[in-house]
Amino acid sequence: MPRLSKWRSPITFHMHYVTLFDFAQQPYPWQALLPFGGFVTLGILLIVFAAPVAQLNTRRSFKSPQSVRVFGSLLTTFALLLTFLTYRSTTAQYTTYHHLLATHAALTVEGRVTLFSPMPADGHGYESFYVDNIFFAYTPFEDDLAFHQASAITGVLSNGVHVRVTYVTGMGNAALTAHKILRLELLTDKPSADTIQPSRRHCPPRLRA
Repeated sequence: MPRLSKWRSPITFHMHYVTLFDFAQQPYPWQALLPFGGFVTLGILLIVFAAPVAQLNTRRSFKSPQSVRVFGSLLTTFALLLTFLTYRSTTAQYTTYHHLLATHAALTVEGRVTLFSPMPADGHGYESFYVDNIFFAYTPFEDDLAFHQASAITGVLSNGVHVRVTYVTGMGNAALTAHKILRLELLTDKPSADTIQPSRRHCPPRLRA
């Protein structure tokens, strides 16, 4: 009677994390400076084309090209100042978060999501949840470089899912102290990265006479 040789499945299942967000992989947010760049450009154009603007000004808001140049200079100066302040604060936060991740100084918590509160339907408010009594809150409209995508976008976070969160402490605008998420990972059950190796035990069963 034919017998089956011993055969071991080459695919094993291990629990591992899938990265949903990693601040270390995020580029510098130059888009935060774009609005101010527009005002700088507008101010320069007013200075260069002061005479035509004064002539086209039917409401006589500017009485002369000189007044147009003064307004353009003030607008350019103010926009440059805002650009510098925004760049300084953004760069400080960006480098701080990167340093915390690179030096492993950020905190980590692992567990199931509890007390999950999604973003309100009207878009006003915060999405929040707890992991092992650590509170996290964020909103897509928050000017922060940390994780702030609502579940309506990611479609992943909900009560009961197992996550690992790398975070830093910080004061959010929510009522409680909200921690900033620098890395968010979801625990999932997938086949391991080990593929079929060329060995006898990984061969399919053969019939023996």
